[in-house]
Amino acid sequence: MNSQDPRIRIGRINYTNVWPIYYYFPELMNSSEVDIIEQVPTSLNKAMAAGEIDMGPISSFAYGENFENYLLYPDLSVSAYGEVNSILLFHEQPLREIANGRIVLPTTSATSVIY
Repeated sequence: MNSQDPRIRIGRINYTNVWPIYYYFPELMNSSEVDIIEQVPTSLNKAMAAGEIDMGPISSFAYGENFENYLLYPDLSVSAYGEVNSILLFHEQPLREIANGRIVLPTTSATSVIY
Protein backbone atom coordinates (compact mmCIF):
# COMPACT_ATOMS: atom_id res chain seq x y z
CA MET A 1 0.00 0.00 0.00
CA ASN A 2 1.25 3.46 -0.89
CA SER A 3 1.88 5.52 2.28
CA GLN A 4 0.58 8.69 0.60
CA ASP A 5 -2.60 7.05 -0.71
CA PRO A 6 -4.32 4.74 1.79
CA ARG A 7 -6.40 2.95 -0.87
CA ILE A 8 -5.66 -0.70 -1.54
CA ARG A 9 -4.67 -1.30 -5.16
CA ILE A 10 -6.11 -4.58 -6.43
CA GLY A 11 -5.13 -5.95 -9.81
CA ARG A 12 -7.82 -7.48 -11.96
CA ILE A 13 -7.74 -9.57 -15.10
CA ASN A 14 -10.95 -9.44 -17.11
CA TYR A 15 -10.80 -13.08 -18.19
CA THR A 16 -13.65 -15.51 -17.52
CA ASN A 17 -11.44 -17.89 -15.52
CA VAL A 18 -10.89 -15.16 -12.89
CA TRP A 19 -14.46 -13.80 -12.71
CA PRO A 20 -15.49 -16.14 -9.85
CA ILE A 21 -12.90 -14.55 -7.55
CA TYR A 22 -14.30 -11.06 -8.07
CA TYR A 23 -17.93 -12.20 -7.92
CA TYR A 24 -17.78 -12.27 -4.12
CA PHE A 25 -16.41 -8.76 -3.79
CA PRO A 26 -18.98 -6.49 -5.50
CA GLU A 27 -18.73 -3.85 -2.77
CA LEU A 28 -15.01 -3.47 -3.51
CA MET A 29 -15.66 -2.53 -7.11
CA ASN A 30 -17.22 0.81 -6.15
CA SER A 31 -15.38 1.50 -2.90
CA SER A 32 -13.46 4.70 -2.26
CA GLU A 33 -10.97 2.60 -0.25
CA VAL A 34 -10.00 0.38 -3.17
CA ASP A 35 -8.55 1.00 -6.62
CA ILE A 36 -9.29 -1.79 -9.07
CA ILE A 37 -6.53 -1.82 -11.66
CA GLU A 38 -7.51 -3.84 -14.70
CA GLN A 39 -4.66 -5.09 -16.86
CA VAL A 40 -3.59 -8.15 -18.82
CA PRO A 41 -1.63 -10.84 -16.93
CA THR A 42 1.85 -9.77 -18.06
CA SER A 43 1.16 -6.17 -17.00
CA LEU A 44 -0.16 -7.26 -13.59
CA ASN A 45 2.94 -9.40 -13.06
CA LYS A 46 5.13 -6.35 -13.71
CA ALA A 47 2.93 -4.06 -11.60
CA MET A 48 3.09 -6.45 -8.63
CA ALA A 49 6.88 -6.77 -8.88
CA ALA A 50 7.21 -2.97 -9.09
CA GLY A 51 4.93 -2.42 -6.08
CA GLU A 52 2.29 -0.67 -8.19
CA ILE A 53 -0.47 -3.00 -6.98
CA ASP A 54 -0.93 -4.46 -3.51
CA MET A 55 -2.67 -7.68 -4.45
CA GLY A 56 -4.08 -9.46 -7.46
CA PRO A 57 -3.91 -12.51 -9.68
CA ILE A 58 -0.45 -13.10 -11.06
CA SER A 59 1.09 -15.93 -13.05
CA SER A 60 2.65 -18.89 -11.29
CA PHE A 61 5.89 -18.00 -13.06
CA ALA A 62 5.76 -14.45 -11.69
CA TYR A 63 5.21 -15.88 -8.22
CA GLY A 64 8.18 -18.20 -8.67
CA GLU A 65 10.40 -15.28 -9.63
CA ASN A 66 9.41 -13.24 -6.55
CA PHE A 67 8.09 -15.79 -4.05
CA GLU A 68 10.09 -14.33 -1.17
CA ASN A 69 8.18 -11.03 -1.55
CA TYR A 70 4.66 -12.43 -2.00
CA LEU A 71 2.06 -14.03 0.22
CA LEU A 72 -0.37 -16.51 -1.33
CA TYR A 73 -3.99 -16.77 -0.29
CA PRO A 74 -4.56 -20.36 0.86
CA ASP A 75 -6.77 -22.57 -1.31
CA LEU A 76 -7.27 -19.89 -3.95
CA SER A 77 -5.94 -20.28 -7.48
CA VAL A 78 -6.95 -20.37 -11.09
CA SER A 79 -5.56 -23.75 -11.96
CA ALA A 80 -6.30 -27.10 -13.54
CA TYR A 81 -5.06 -30.65 -13.46
CA GLY A 82 -3.53 -31.38 -16.84
CA GLU A 83 -3.55 -29.39 -20.04
CA VAL A 84 -6.15 -26.68 -20.63
CA ASN A 85 -5.35 -25.78 -24.24
CA SER A 86 -5.85 -22.07 -23.69
CA ILE A 87 -3.40 -21.20 -26.47
CA LEU A 88 -3.90 -22.99 -29.76
CA LEU A 89 -1.86 -22.84 -32.97
CA PHE A 90 -3.79 -22.68 -36.24
CA HIS A 91 -2.06 -22.79 -39.59
CA GLU A 92 -2.96 -23.37 -43.22
CA GLN A 93 0.17 -25.24 -44.35
CA PRO A 94 1.20 -28.70 -43.22
CA LEU A 95 3.21 -28.60 -39.98
CA ARG A 96 6.38 -29.86 -41.73
CA GLU A 97 6.29 -26.75 -43.93
CA ILE A 98 6.17 -24.31 -41.02
CA ALA A 99 8.33 -26.25 -38.55
CA ASN A 100 11.31 -23.93 -39.02
CA GLY A 101 9.22 -20.82 -39.49
CA ARG A 102 8.48 -17.97 -37.15
CA ILE A 103 5.60 -18.20 -34.68
CA VAL A 104 4.34 -15.04 -33.02
CA LEU A 105 3.23 -15.40 -29.40
CA PRO A 106 0.81 -13.16 -27.50
CA THR A 107 2.23 -10.54 -25.15
CA THR A 108 -0.71 -10.71 -22.73
CA SER A 109 0.00 -14.11 -21.16
CA ALA A 110 3.12 -14.93 -19.21
CA THR A 111 2.34 -18.59 -18.61
CA SER A 112 1.37 -19.63 -22.13
CA VAL A 113 4.77 -18.72 -23.58
CA ILE A 114 6.71 -20.81 -21.03
CA TYR A 115 7.11 -24.47 -21.81
